[in-house]
Amino acid sequence: MPPAKQIANDKLRSLPGNAGTIHFNKNFRLDMQGLTTKYRFWNLQIQINKETTLTSLKTLSGTTIATVICPQQFDAKELKAMFIQSAETKQRLGPEG
Repeated sequence: MPPAKQIANDKLRSLPGNAGTIHFNKNFRLDMQGLTTKYRFWNLQIQINKETTLTSLKTLSGTTIATVICPQQFDAKELKAMFIQSAETKQRLGPEG
């Protein structure tokens, strides 16, 4: 299952106002990097944990696998879909800024 689908919608409904980890499991985490300066959008990233137990991910520990820049008002299902697309295309999604 993609890491984005493992994140409960309620974790995405009330994001913190500053940088920090929003969701964590043994292999992946969702981090809030903060707000972009130009548009004041959320900078969210899914990263591989250093403590991952998956052998295939150990050499990638600490790597960002998906980045989404999204407005402060968003739909959790759409955000998850954007994370999946970002991971598949290896591109940051959202407006520049």
